[in-house]
Amino acid sequence: MQPLDENLLLNVASVINDPVTTTDELIPSGEASSYRSNPAKLAEFTLSRKDPGYVGRAKTVQAVEAKRRKLSDSDGLDDELVKLFLSSV
Repeated sequence: MQPLDENLLLNVASVINDPVTTTDELIPSGEASSYRSNPAKLAEFTLSRKDPGYVGRAKTVQAVEAKRRKLSDSDGLDDELVKLFLSSV
């Protein structure tokens, strides 16, 4: 896990306005329970009942962040970062 930088640019993957009352609403039991020892696979079920599009959006955000980190060592960071961020919105 990377340390947090002094400044953050956030891309929100989900907004839930109603209360989440059980852990089953975050990651449902049943089909997902067989992946309890595989966090990456278990994450595929995150918010599947509350926000079915969440996992895809979260993966997009993760990909943009990976590209940002890769670009941080190059000279074109500012221009490329703007393109990446705008393409993920």
